[in-house]
Amino acid sequence: MAKIKVHELAKELGKESKDVIAFLSSNGIEAKAQSGVEEDMAAKVRANFGGASEKPAAKEAAPEKKEAPAPAPEPESEPAVETQEIVLEDAAVEEAQSDEGSSES
Repeated sequence: MAKIKVHELAKELGKESKDVIAFLSSNGIEAKAQSGVEEDMAAKVRANFGGASEKPAAKEAAPEKKEAPAPAPEPESEPAVETQEIVLEDAAVEEAQSDEGSSES
């Protein structure tokens, strides 16, 4: 099991080493600021002083990845315009032209 030094644990919790040492003494563990304590006891110290119950290394693990922003929606395209081809037979064209010519006179 990993050990953490008492003074590092105190610093993590924003407490003085003597406060952590007093807590450890009340739990039957003799320690000095430079002493190392097992992680299970460090968890008890954190719980007592209101710190996180997990290892500090786990807290400092890789920062959360932020999701990439969603791609901007494509602008709506203009509505499709339907075109129809009108085919006039030659006779109809000639008739339409002759009608135009006779009305102009």
